[in-house]
Amino acid sequence: MVEPAFADLWLNSDSARSYWRRVCATSSGLYTINSRMLAAMPFPLVPREEQLRIARAQQPLTSLIRAESGKLGRLAQMKQGLMEDLLTGRVRVPIGDDEH
Repeated sequence: MVEPAFADLWLNSDSARSYWRRVCATSSGLYTINSRMLAAMPFPLVPREEQLRIARAQQPLTSLIRAESGKLGRLAQMKQGLMEDLLTGRVRVPIGDDEH
């Protein structure tokens, strides 16, 4: 039996992605797969308890990555807004008295 959280980790791993890039064909940028390819995909045989242990160990890291990605997105938006404000002249950069 495969635990869904473990399967999710495996299917999103570099190894799985590499497999799909190797066996799939694309003409429009969308990869096509079939049941034969899916059945041939390597999948680790890991006891259920180990799957649960791996998924539990990964959960806090996944949460941290999500939180940090959210922060990064907000900072990128702030940077874009500041660049627009400064480059359009909506916000002026003060120049110190000693620089005149």
